[in-house]
Amino acid sequence: NGVVYVAFGSHGDGPPWHGWIMGYSATNVTRQTAVFNATPNGAGGSIWQSGRGLSADSQGIIFAVTANGDTDERTAFSDNVLKLNPGDLTVADWFAPSDFQTLDDEDEDLGSSGAALIPGTSFMVTGGKQGAAYLLNTGNLGHMTSNDTQIPQSFNAANVGIFNMAVWNSSNGPVFYMLGGNSPVAAYPFSGGQFATTPSSQSSSAYAVPYNGITVSANGGQPGTGIVWVTTADTWPLPSNGTLHAFDAGDLSSELWNSSINSDRDFLGSFTKFTNPTVANGKV
Repeated sequence: NGVVYVAFGSHGDGPPWHGWIMGYSATNVTRQTAVFNATPNGAGGSIWQSGRGLSADSQGIIFAVTANGDTDERTAFSDNVLKLNPGDLTVADWFAPSDFQTLDDEDEDLGSSGAALIPGTSFMVTGGKQGAAYLLNTGNLGHMTSNDTQIPQSFNAANVGIFNMAVWNSSNGPVFYMLGGNSPVAAYPFSGGQFATTPSSQSSSAYAVPYNGITVSANGGQPGTGIVWVTTADTWPLPSNGTLHAFDAGDLSSELWNSSINSDRDFLGSFTKFTNPTVANGKV
C-alpha cells in the first residue's frame, strides 16, 4: 500500500537495544509514515528473523516476530508474534508461548525465523531457536494461555533451531520447507488445517550449520517446477566457504545441482549466514 517497512534490532546483543519497525513512503522515502518500538519502556524485542522480511496479507496487515527481552503484553512484546495495523503500526493482536520467560532466560529467541503466511488459508507458521514450529490463526493469534491451548498446532521440527524456512503453494497444497542444525532439508505438507509432523521428503545429506538461506522458485503451483534453493556452510565453525543447492521441491532426496559440482565455474565463495537466495525473472 505504498509504504516501505524496515525492521531491525541489535547486533551481537550489545545493550541497550529495542525492536523497531519504521515505515517510509515508497514515492518519497524521506517521509516517515510510522514508527513501532516493541519495548518502549523496557529493552530487547529485536525483529531480526534471521534476515527474513516482514510478512503482510492482502489487506496490508503486517506480521512480525520478536526476539528476547522484556514482556508485559501491554507495551513490551518480546518473544511474541505481532499483528500490526497498517498505517500506524499499532498492535492489533499478539501471541506468546507460555514458556516465553524460559525462552528469554535461555536465549531461545522465538523470533529467529520470522513468519510465513500459508496461501489460501487463515494460518501462518513460525518457529524459534528451540526448534518448535507453531501453526497460528492469523484471525485470532490467541494471546497467551498457561497450557498453550490457543495454538492450533505445534511440533518439534528441528534439532538445532529454526532459523529460516520457505512455503510453496503447490498444486497438492502448501508445503513448509526448513533446515535445522545437524539436519537434512525437510518438507512438511499442509492438509486439513494441520502440518504433517513427519517429513514427506528430505535431503539425503544433513547439514551441520543452521544459519542457512532458503527460497522456493516455481511456475506457480505447477507440478515438477518447484526448486528449493538452500545455502549451506561447508565447515564449522564459521567463517567458511559455502554451497548453493537446488533440490526438487517434490522430492528433496533429488539434488538437481549444487555450486560445488563444478567449483571452477560455480564456486559460491564465503558463506553468509541468514541470506536467502533471491529469485526473479527466471534467475536465482
